[in-house]
Amino acid sequence: MTVECVAILVLLACIALVIRQKGNQSAFFAVIPLYWMPVAYLFTAAVLPCLPVESEIILLVFQAGSYLLALVVSCIVIGVLGRAIRRKRSRRAYYLVSGGFNFLLAVLFLLELFSVQALPL
Repeated sequence: MTVECVAILVLLACIALVIRQKGNQSAFFAVIPLYWMPVAYLFTAAVLPCLPVESEIILLVFQAGSYLLALVVSCIVIGVLGRAIRRKRSRRAYYLVSGGFNFLLAVLFLLELFSVQALPL
């Protein structure tokens, strides 16, 4: 899933670059919350081996908590940035698409986390 997150980040960076070159500054900032979930995944993948924890349950809770925290923070940022959109219909579409993107990524990360890791009983 690491390769997929890097690919998502590269695609989002390309989208942001095109938007910025077109001169739409507010739309450029509206793309930023989409970075949170892939960055959270890559961050936990990088930090996890450095944690001095022996229990796998604690590591699973740390990963799941970081994904859910990134989802909550990104949704809050989406809500704040969406307030700048004047048309109600466009604002709702932004909330649905951006929030849905982050929600689906969070679900995929959690499914991958709990399907790969066997919980010790």
